[in-house]
Amino acid sequence: MNNPLLVENAECLNTSYVSTSQYKNSLKLSDLWEIPGLIRYSLVFVCIKGSTYGLLFWLPDYLQSVLNFGQSTSIITAAYEFGQFLGAIALGYYSDRLGKRSTVIVVALYISAILFSVLAFMGVNCTQLSFGLIIFCAGIFFGGPEAIVGGVVSSDLGEGVTMNKDARSMATMAGFIDGSGSIGAAIVQLIIPYFKTSSFYIYFILCLMAALLLTPLLIEDVKKKFGEEKKTFDYQGGAQDIELQERGRH
Repeated sequence: MNNPLLVENAECLNTSYVSTSQYKNSLKLSDLWEIPGLIRYSLVFVCIKGSTYGLLFWLPDYLQSVLNFGQSTSIITAAYEFGQFLGAIALGYYSDRLGKRSTVIVVALYISAILFSVLAFMGVNCTQLSFGLIIFCAGIFFGGPEAIVGGVVSSDLGEGVTMNKDARSMATMAGFIDGSGSIGAAIVQLIIPYFKTSSFYIYFILCLMAALLLTPLLIEDVKKKFGEEKKTFDYQGGAQDIELQERGRH
């Protein structure tokens, strides 16, 4: 007769052994460099997170000490944060519907770079209303890429890679991307105090660099799209020719 306690202990030991076996099959740190797109998106997140933390910590000081906006500082800062909230939801939803995250990210980053450049060139000549509207729009188009790259891309990259790996590999990739972004944030925090009056030039450059890093993926997606449409057109044209030949025979 089997002792229930011994059976339970044996099951626990067996479960522990399976978990250890799965862990041995998980993704190794040395394998990260071989994952297509991981390094590219990590560099992109270096730029994005650097700009995000720069705006988070230095935007209120810029508005008060450089532009002298006074009490409007809190409202304008809140407008940017609210824009990020809307952008993360809207662009994330659109990227799910489109199925091409790189396309959405690149277009949003280019628009963000344009908006940051406008704020940089306008400088002290910018009014409170115009600055608030532009920074709100910048929050929309910049908040989406930040949410997508920081939260979803690691899962997308791991779909094919982790087929024979443990589920913990997802956390490894997410940690690598987010950790890379933290390096960018630290570097920007050290640089901005020396360029406080022209900090939006830094955000513009970082945003443009992120967009340029992903532009090859956008070009590839466009080529694939036109290639699929051409195949569809050729197939439809061939089907019509066959139908006309059949009608001619009858």
